[in-house]
Amino acid sequence: MSVKHAILGLLAKGPLHGYELKGGFEELAPTTELNVGQVYMTLDRLSRDRLVTYEVVNQAERPDKKVYALTEEGRKELKEWLATPSAIPRCPVKVVGPSTSPRVVNVTWGSYRSSGPASPVWLK
Repeated sequence: MSVKHAILGLLAKGPLHGYELKGGFEELAPTTELNVGQVYMTLDRLSRDRLVTYEVVNQAERPDKKVYALTEEGRKELKEWLATPSAIPRCPVKVVGPSTSPRVVNVTWGSYRSSGPASPVWLK
């Protein structure tokens, strides 16, 4: 599964911090355990590429945390990814458990489409 695009898809619904993104990813792909270090490494790259931005939130009893949000460039990247056709198997496939292939993630986010390709209601 593309961690990058899964994170962009989760952030399209609203700002989240790293552990919320990890939890959202694992709900999307329950058979996959995502290392929190991979989440933050991906967030650093997304921030560097200006696909996400963050705000530091002070916490009294805990260390400060970063809350990430999708930028317009990130929204555009997600829309383009959603619009990219996925190959569909020519023969029936029996799915035993949740799949973590990019195709399934694309279909999952694509299921939110409302009017035409790559236009989920929450992505407008």
